[in-house]
Amino acid sequence: MPEIIFRFVLPLYGVLVVVGLLVRRSLVRRQIGHDPIVVRPLRNTGTASWLEQVLLMCAIVLVTDIVLNAVAPDAMSQRLAVPLLRGFAPAQWTGLFLMTAGLVVCGVAIGHMGTSWRMGVDREHPGDLVTRGIYRRVRHPIYTGVMFIVCGAAAVTADVLSIPVAAVTLVSLPVQARLEEEFLAGRHGEVYAEYRQNTRRF
Repeated sequence: MPEIIFRFVLPLYGVLVVVGLLVRRSLVRRQIGHDPIVVRPLRNTGTASWLEQVLLMCAIVLVTDIVLNAVAPDAMSQRLAVPLLRGFAPAQWTGLFLMTAGLVVCGVAIGHMGTSWRMGVDREHPGDLVTRGIYRRVRHPIYTGVMFIVCGAAAVTADVLSIPVAAVTLVSLPVQARLEEEFLAGRHGEVYAEYRQNTRRF
């Protein structure tokens, strides 16, 4: 895979994610009057869960991996990559496609949520149930996009940082989705039960 992918494209994707989340957070906060990001894994608020901490660590490790591959792709390839996977171009290009698709799916899903977008379960100021757009087909399209991204990153970098991140994320996100669904079922009752029956989780 061309070095430009590691030095430019992957960092660009990372910047797009960070800037996109900051902009969306600002817009939604202005509209609803409070912070839509309610995940607080590093604060002793009583609401932080071990799952939030695990997902935060996965995000930190993945960002670190992208930075290391951007700064020293050859060194990463020689020292931390799985040679058989790192040298298999079809898997890497497929991974890049998955990352791109994941970013698009996440962006579309966040846009369709409108002012109901939250990061974490907002028990104090929950948004309305969103069933329009991409949510007509999938209950958790953002998580679906994230799973595409981490699997894609694991295929592109094929190293001992990204592969475990993908594995842990694929186990953790379904658990997080189930916890959110329990909250939504309690809040929306039969409406959510019918919605859940007619849509896929991912």
